[in-house]
Amino acid sequence: MAFLDRLGDPRHRQFYDYWNGKRAGRSMPRRRDIDPIDIPQLLLNIMIAEVVGSRFRFRLIGSAIVEAFGTNSTGKFLDEICSGGYRDFITGVYRTVCAEKRPVFAESEFATSKGYSITARRLFLPLSEDDRSVDRIVALHLFQYRSAAPAVIELDRSGDAARHKAEVMPASPDEGERG
Repeated sequence: MAFLDRLGDPRHRQFYDYWNGKRAGRSMPRRRDIDPIDIPQLLLNIMIAEVVGSRFRFRLIGSAIVEAFGTNSTGKFLDEICSGGYRDFITGVYRTVCAEKRPVFAESEFATSKGYSITARRLFLPLSEDDRSVDRIVALHLFQYRSAAPAVIELDRSGDAARHKAEVMPASPDEGERG
C-alpha cells in the first residue's frame, strides 16, 4: 500500500497536501512557511517539536493532544515526559523523520490514566531552515476514543508494563519528491 493511501482520514491528507504545497521547490518547508491561519480547522490536533541535538522539545501542542494525554508538555523534552517502550517507539518515529527527511505515518494504541483507550494516528512532517537537516517536526495527531482498555499498548509509566502494537510507515523516496 502506498504511503498516501495510508492517510485514510481526509484531515491527514489535507495536512500532507498543505505541507507539500508549502515546500515551494524545497524538499521540506521552513517553519515560517506553516501559517496557522491557513489551517484553523487542524490547529487543535497539531504538535510542533524542535530538534535539539538528539532530543525533541515540544514547542506547540494543540488542545486535543493535551486532552488525549492529560497534560500540556509544551517546553518539555520527549524523554522527560515518557519512558520505557513508549518512549522508544515515539523517539524512533521522530528519529526516522530526521534521518529520512520525509513524512512518516504512525499508528498506535494506548490507555489513559482515566481508564479509556485511544487509537492515535499521527502524520509527522519534517521542517528545515536550510533544506538539508530537519530542525522541527510538525505532526497532526488524530484520536479515536474507546471506553475499554486496549489489548496491546499502554502509556509506559512503569518501565516494563507496556506492550506495543504500533505501525510506522515512512513515505517512500518518490512520494517525498517535488510534485
